[in-house]
Amino acid sequence: MFHGSGFTRTLCGGAWLSLTGILSAFNKLGSSTAQYGCCDAGTYMAKPTLKPFSKATACEACHIGTYEPVQNDDTSCNACDMGKYGDQTGQSSANACTNCGTGKYGNQTGLSACKDCVAGYVSGIGSTNCAPLSGQATADELRLAYRQLNRCPN
Repeated sequence: MFHGSGFTRTLCGGAWLSLTGILSAFNKLGSSTAQYGCCDAGTYMAKPTLKPFSKATACEACHIGTYEPVQNDDTSCNACDMGKYGDQTGQSSANACTNCGTGKYGNQTGLSACKDCVAGYVSGIGSTNCAPLSGQATADELRLAYRQLNRCPN
């Protein structure tokens, strides 16, 4: 399969592993140096062409603001969605991404922290932006703005 292709990357997954014996994609590589290897959940393949493959040297923990839920050969981890952030490395679940709190927002993916709304603006949990306080604010909006401006706990 890779014979003469010059392909050099490490590959992971059941389809590659299932090709065994004479059917192995890794037999008769020719100029290709493809190899089989997988990084664990919570890590990604930072060095996909490293020879020989070793989890300890080829795989790295997902960065803050990202996660990887399965064994993989991905060269990056999945970013936390907008309106969420991740504050730890090596996360293996989207559930590790936390909703931005009230008075904060996340208008990008992969954030390590949410941004504060400026004075006179409010946001709800998991917001991707802040909205100006209306002239006829509800009681909840006023409480939220008061907490934000006075830095009172939620």
